[in-house]
Amino acid sequence: MAAIDSAMLIELEPKIIAEATLKVYEFSRLLPLVRVKDTSGKPGLTTTFPKFPTVVAEDVAEHEETPETDVDPDAVEVKVSEKELNIPITDLAAEAAGEEELIAILGTLLGSGMARKLDRDIASTFSQFIKSFGTAGASLAIGSVSKGVTFLDVQEAPGQLYGALHPYQSPGIKDTLTNSFGDGSKNVPSEMKANEILYANYIGTLSGAHFLETPAIRADGNDDAYGAVFSPLAIGVNMKKMFEFEPERRGRKRITHLLGHGMWGAKAINTDWGVKLLSDCSEPS
Repeated sequence: MAAIDSAMLIELEPKIIAEATLKVYEFSRLLPLVRVKDTSGKPGLTTTFPKFPTVVAEDVAEHEETPETDVDPDAVEVKVSEKELNIPITDLAAEAAGEEELIAILGTLLGSGMARKLDRDIASTFSQFIKSFGTAGASLAIGSVSKGVTFLDVQEAPGQLYGALHPYQSPGIKDTLTNSFGDGSKNVPSEMKANEILYANYIGTLSGAHFLETPAIRADGNDDAYGAVFSPLAIGVNMKKMFEFEPERRGRKRITHLLGHGMWGAKAINTDWGVKLLSDCSEPS
C-alpha cells in the first residue's frame, strides 16, 4: 500500500465512519440506557427535554365530568459542546497495513475514543441527582443499592431501572452476592449461578434493577465516586453529531493526523428519577 495521504483517507471515509459507528455502540455501555434526541441537521445548540409528570387515572361516577389532570409543563434544556480526537497515522504504519486493516484500525480508534468520552459525559450526570445513599471513604454496601432502588420505586420512576458502578465500587457487592473464592460454602447449583456475575462487567439484577460496572465513572481527588441507579428518562443526551473526521497532512514529519469531531451534551433531566451511590473506589489491596 502506498503511503497514506489525504485523498486516500477521503476515499475511505464512508467505510471508516461505518466501522467507527459500529464501534461506538459496541464500546458504549451507558448510551443505550438513557434518552437520546437526535438533533443532527437542526439549527441551534440546545434542545428541550420535557420533564414527564407522574399521572394517575381516577374513578369517575356515571354522568360526572372527568376531572382535569394537572400536568406541569416544565422542561430542561441540554446544550451541546464539541468533542475532539486527534489520531496521528505515520506513513510507516500505513505501509504496514492493507486497506481493510486500515479501516478496522481507524474505525476502532475513532469509535472507541468517542464512546469512552460519551460514557464519561453520561456518568458525570450522576452527581446531579438529588437523592444520595452511601458514604465517602467507605465501601458501597448492598443495603445502599437496595435503598436507592426502593426510593425510585416509591417515586414511580418509569421504565426498567438501570444501575452503573465504578469497577472498584463493585467488589464489596460481588463478595456479598457471590462465592468469590470458590470455597464451596454454597451448594453447587447456587454457587454456579451466583458466580455468573464474576464473568463479565454485568453485575446482575439487584432489587429489580440491572447493574453493570464501567470505568467511565471517574473518581475524585479522594478516590470517591458516584455510581447511580436511574430510570432511562432521568438522563437526556442531545446528540448533534456523533462524529465526523478530516485528515490533516504534515509532510515534513510524514504523519497524517486524523481529526475526529463530535458534538453532544448530557444532563440529568428528572433529578428525582435517579439516585447517586457514593462510596470509596480506591484500588483494592
